[in-house]
Amino acid sequence: MKKSLSLFLLAAFLFLCSFAPAAWVSFESKAGRYKVTMPAKPQESTSDVATAIGPLTMNVAMLETDAGEVKMFMSVYMDYPDSLINSGASKAQLDEFFTSVMNGAAQNVNGTVAKKAVISYKNYPGRHIWVNMEDKGATLEMETFLVKNRMYVLQTGYMTGSKNIAAVNQFFNSFQITP
Repeated sequence: MKKSLSLFLLAAFLFLCSFAPAAWVSFESKAGRYKVTMPAKPQESTSDVATAIGPLTMNVAMLETDAGEVKMFMSVYMDYPDSLINSGASKAQLDEFFTSVMNGAAQNVNGTVAKKAVISYKNYPGRHIWVNMEDKGATLEMETFLVKNRMYVLQTGYMTGSKNIAAVNQFFNSFQITP
């Protein structure tokens, strides 16, 4: 009887362990001087983006996945001319910068800024932004920080109304600037 119970408990344990979430992988950008964790290894790309101040290079690490309710994880960094914007700028300049970032993000996906919050990372200014894409039934949730003249963006995408989006906070909380 004890042997049968032990085998049953072992089988139940192994069955339940098969549903344990997979370990996330660390992604580090040496050039971007940051690291984050994601459910799997992201694809990296670089592109030049036309802006009002001239072309800027956007460095992206993106993962699209069907596992879980969060379907997209993306980290981005861009360097701005230090003479135009940096984290030591006035509150008014920072508000204008982050408003431009929020509106640009919403416009790029045909969405609207649904909610925003002032945040920081180690005393560097930032914003937490939610963009609704009504036509796709999806939400982009992002955090953006200005560290000196470098902008970091952490972005996730999920279907509006998703309930199990703990992975968003796991991703955001994993962000670290590296030396």
